[in-house]
Amino acid sequence: MRTFSAPFSSSSSIRLPTREETKRRSLNPRASSTPIPRKEDVVIVGADIAGLTTALSLHRYFPLPISSRLHRNNWISINFRLGVRSLVLEQGDSLRTGGTSLTLFKNGWRVLDAIGVGDKLRDKFLLIHGLIRSMDGRELRSFSFEKEAPRQEVRVVERSLLLETLSSRLPPNSIAFSSKVKSSCPRTPPPGRSTTFSFISAPHKEYSCRFMKFHPN
Repeated sequence: MRTFSAPFSSSSSIRLPTREETKRRSLNPRASSTPIPRKEDVVIVGADIAGLTTALSLHRYFPLPISSRLHRNNWISINFRLGVRSLVLEQGDSLRTGGTSLTLFKNGWRVLDAIGVGDKLRDKFLLIHGLIRSMDGRELRSFSFEKEAPRQEVRVVERSLLLETLSSRLPPNSIAFSSKVKSSCPRTPPPGRSTTFSFISAPHKEYSCRFMKFHPN
């Protein structure tokens, strides 16, 4: 962890932490007959909507408030965000292209706005309006969801396009395709260290991580 100083006056400064990328050694798979674990902070199993949304949320937002006292008893509060890298394991060889479209309401759009993909998807899909017909097909009433409920937003989104949009915002090599989890087990940590998980995927690769999230694909 490095620190740098951002002076606010001639007599004082505030020190902020910065993140250093860990240098990883390139390993020759022929040098050892046993797999060498790849260490990850977060592993997400399943590159579906929930998995990719979780990965993108971790990558974009990690709030870290800092307060520091300056000279003359004045305080300054700074909020900045650090990304958390994660690895997404997907048993398929590509993102899912089938499946029905999704009807997203305002809460869903708030999530997409928070991770920075809402406006990109809005440009491709129209707002939905309601229509009530009688049994013989006569129109009885048409209405707008936004007028019925303030700030309501209803759009039908293609599942495949949503997955492509989410994956396009992730860093390179964030998704490992053709990686089906075969086994997993927690490891007892040394005193003062957090619990880690070790698991095997196919093709035969071993990963070690501090947190795992499972959900249906």
